[in-house]
Amino acid sequence: LSVFLSLCSNCLSLCLSFSLCLSLCLSVFLSLCLSLSVCLSLCSNCLSLCLSFSLCLSLCLSLSLSNLNTHRSGVCARSGLDVDGIYRVSGNLAVIQRLRHKADHEEQLDLEDGQWEEIHVITGALKLFLRELPEPLFPFSCFDKFIAAIRQVSYMKDLVRTLPLPNHDTMELLFKHLVIEHKDSNRMSVQSVAIVFGPTLLRPQTESANMTIHMVFQSQIVELMLNEFQNVFSQS
Repeated sequence: LSVFLSLCSNCLSLCLSFSLCLSLCLSVFLSLCLSLSVCLSLCSNCLSLCLSFSLCLSLCLSLSLSNLNTHRSGVCARSGLDVDGIYRVSGNLAVIQRLRHKADHEEQLDLEDGQWEEIHVITGALKLFLRELPEPLFPFSCFDKFIAAIRQVSYMKDLVRTLPLPNHDTMELLFKHLVIEHKDSNRMSVQSVAIVFGPTLLRPQTESANMTIHMVFQSQIVELMLNEFQNVFSQS
């Protein structure tokens, strides 16, 4: 750069023209960035956009968990669903954040990449995403209604049907995956899954003194939907 500036010492007008052009481009670029920032800020509550990503991540997770293959050293293919404490055990937070960053910025995400070999990293990323949604998968407006439907499968089914399509489709895919098999090996009963996902999937918009009671309701709702998955999401 020093040599270049020295050679161009007699071409100041050209440099200034370039500087002006660069300044103009930078100004337009910053303006565009600010516009994008405002747009993203305004869309922070756009749940359908968030849930579209959730749907993709859930689908990738479901496929990965059922088809997590390792071929190193002649090892046969194995399924991640039989891993002990599949959703109970926490993964490495640094790796989870790295996966999260890739999922946010890359269209093609290969969950069978060796760096995501630890199954608890994948499950941790899914839990983190669902937990950080601006509005949970069960909308705030439906929280009390779902509590009222804890022991009424038909009412629960009607409520699920009234949900926005992105919520409904993501919920169906997620709960289909969470009806976990291999309970003897992974030690994740329906009750265990419900305790893990209850507070993540639904919560009141404003926390109150009833938080402890709400936690019980949250797990009961998820447990009911897991036990009655076929009935709740049947088309009839």
